[in-house]
This record gives sequence, C-alpha cells and structure tokens, in this order.
Amino acid sequence: MKDLKNIIDSSLRFTPLRMTKETKIFLGVDYGAKRIGLAIGDSETKVAVVFGTVEKIEDIAEIVKSEDVDDVVIGKPYSVVNQEHELPDNFKKFVAELKDKLPDMEIIFEDERLSSKYADSLVGNKKTKASRDEIAAVSILQGYLDRAVICERSPAPREGLDEAKQSREY
Repeated sequence: MKDLKNIIDSSLRFTPLRMTKETKIFLGVDYGAKRIGLAIGDSETKVAVVFGTVEKIEDIAEIVKSEDVDDVVIGKPYSVVNQEHELPDNFKKFVAELKDKLPDMEIIFEDERLSSKYADSLVGNKKTKASRDEIAAVSILQGYLDRAVICERSPAPREGLDEAKQSREY
C-alpha cells in the first residue's frame, strides 16, 4: 500500500484537533469510480476542509484510524427533483465494502446532489484549486455540519434517534 504521505498532498492537509472529549471528527467522502474525494471536519468548529483523494477503500480505513475519525459521511446520490432512485451497483458495493472494513464505524449518508457542479463552479485552475472530488467531499461534509447547526444539536449522538437514523439508510 502507498504511504499516506504519497496519497495526500501535505500542503492541503489539515487535521482538526480534538478540543474536548465530546468533539467528534468526521470524514466526508465523495465516491467516484476513479477517485474518492475526502474532506475532514469536526463537531467543534463545524468546518469541513479538503483532505485529499484516494483510490481504494483500504486507504480510507487507514485514514480513519490515523486521524481518529468518529463518523464517516458519504455523499448519497439523489435525483435533481429530490427523489431517491435506485442506487448504482458500484455505489452499493463501495458502501458494503466500507462497512466491512470499518464494522464499528457510523456511516452517515448526506445528499450529494449537485456537489460536483458546485466544485466545477469555483474559480481557479488545476494548479490553484483542489480537485473536483475533494471539493465535492467538502460540500457533502459541510452540508451535514451546517444542517447539524441549524438543528441546534451536535451531529454526534445518534442513540434514540431511530427516525433520523432510518433516513440515512439505503
């Protein structure tokens, strides 16, 4: 396996600090058949930042361990008209394999609709901006963190929230 330093450009890397015992670290994931964009954020600052791209689930599992991630937030495809549709088989396989590699990890699904379009709309060129996959991952994780602020609760505890948890299942 590649060394993590070769996977992630250290000039873009930012790791949130666990400021309190209650602070949770989140890894945002934008799944793509070629590359997987990653973002990282925490429940304290509620800010998502670019983390890098990887190509394999094993790389995600290693990052989860090395960065002490509490929950993984994966972008889930929806139609533009806000309806769930049959998920692509490669996405289902990716989620199943990730759950297998991280059996104790909470996997949260977040609407990824238009996250790639958002990434494409940002000003910059290939030398000055993060990749489309990385920016899409930031968009996914930031959407989750923002929604948690609007709901006036930490995005962390899930116990007793069966209805909310069911909405994240596919």
